[in-house]
Amino acid sequence: VVLMLARHWVGLPHADCESLRRLARNLRPLQEGLAPRNEQRLAQLLDRRRLDEVLRLPETLAARVRRTGMPTERLAQNFQTAVAVEIFLMTGLRIANVAELAIGETLILRPDGGADILIPRESVKNRAAFAAELPRPSERLLCEYLRQYRPLLGDARSNWLFPGMRAGTHKSTAALRDQVTKAMAGVAGVAWNPHLFRHCLLYTSDAADEEDS
Repeated sequence: VVLMLARHWVGLPHADCESLRRLARNLRPLQEGLAPRNEQRLAQLLDRRRLDEVLRLPETLAARVRRTGMPTERLAQNFQTAVAVEIFLMTGLRIANVAELAIGETLILRPDGGADILIPRESVKNRAAFAAELPRPSERLLCEYLRQYRPLLGDARSNWLFPGMRAGTHKSTAALRDQVTKAMAGVAGVAWNPHLFRHCLLYTSDAADEEDS
């Protein structure tokens, strides 16, 4: 409530609102387990065919874009979705961290061709710094996006991996969520939201263990 008042009624500066947002986040009660609706959505992946379609979705989307022809803004958006889903699958990052990936800061492209994601602790919900090296297929998909498709989207001069419509901004979490949700439904045939990537592989491996036992 205090954060809402500060933002919409008092009009505090952004830095002050961010301090209040961090305090509010730390005051949230811990939730045990997943909400029933998300449990139902994860259960879709017990169908191995659907699980395979989810895991292959980035390459499926990318291949469709390549077959279509010369890059356009619409095709670039589709390829951007493929990159976003690949990052979700490989890292399990929260959507805010993915939307805020910045080339040269939190996304490091190494001279040897590798790619690392480094998120400082103050930007991670559990206050533990995050570090991951993307596998080579992910890195190749990422480089193809940066070379051919990202220049068609938003402010190409910015260092945001997913630039927003306004110069100097990154894509909003709402826009990124909408892209991913539509692709998961249209291509993989599952009702989904980006948060579920954090749980899908653990859920399906646990379910497989129960079947084996």
